[in-house]
Amino acid sequence: MPANRRRTPYRARILHFCETHGVLVPKNFDISRESSRLALIDVTYEPGQLVSRTTYQRKEITAFLNSASAAGRRFRILDFRSGRELQTVGNGTFAECGRFEAAPPGELLYLVAP
Repeated sequence: MPANRRRTPYRARILHFCETHGVLVPKNFDISRESSRLALIDVTYEPGQLVSRTTYQRKEITAFLNSASAAGRRFRILDFRSGRELQTVGNGTFAECGRFEAAPPGELLYLVAP
């Protein structure tokens, strides 16, 4: 019954994760568009800070990590669809390096029980 399935609420998942783990959320977090499944957290300083843009594409993550603005900084790559933490392995590929609870308690994914 795909008709009763809601869109995955990535913004709510990301904000819940940040609140639970003490991650700072920038004021302009995805202000001009809907949040996507892949998010970066800058862990160079304590507390960590969410990068203001999210994406569906891993190549955008790779491009950001190779950019001058990311030089010398450390990031966590989080996939809020599957609840996996990723790391770059090289050549634009990623490997799972951990898991986390992506969905907040009580998240509604279906309008009618499947």
